[in-house]
Amino acid sequence: MKKLNNELDSKYAEPLDELTLEFERIVMKSDGSSFPDKCRNFLKPLASGKDQEFYSKIVKREELVNAVAGLDTMIFKYEFHTTDSLSTRKHISNKWNSNFIKALSTLKECDELISGYVETIVETGGLGPVLVANGAIMNYSDEDFNNPIVKRILAVEVLLPYLTYSPE
Repeated sequence: MKKLNNELDSKYAEPLDELTLEFERIVMKSDGSSFPDKCRNFLKPLASGKDQEFYSKIVKREELVNAVAGLDTMIFKYEFHTTDSLSTRKHISNKWNSNFIKALSTLKECDELISGYVETIVETGGLGPVLVANGAIMNYSDEDFNNPIVKRILAVEVLLPYLTYSPE
């Protein structure tokens, strides 16, 4: 954890710590006996595409939203597309060259899961909250959910987008 924080500028490390603590706080309210079980229960609505059910579990506290605003724009790239019906849809993707991905790259030799995440981001430009939630439920072991770096990745991928915008 210390190595990741050292790789990030403190203006990003501190909000990332706050975001991860918020993720843990919300997860602890979920049903389940262990933290990994609670994580899976928390992620199930999002993994099955039920954004609104997932979104209803998140309280947008103004001080947290303000704290993570810079983190959001450092990690994600937002694009807006107009559909045939002239409505605008938001598309979110990771910036493969963000400080967050660069910092995780320094750790990728330590953990296969982190390595796979970084490689996927660099190759595809991102996964998105639904894919990450589904992948976590299907593939993560209990140990993965307890890994502090993995908690940060989950907080960034599934919580940060919902704190900074409302899903359609």
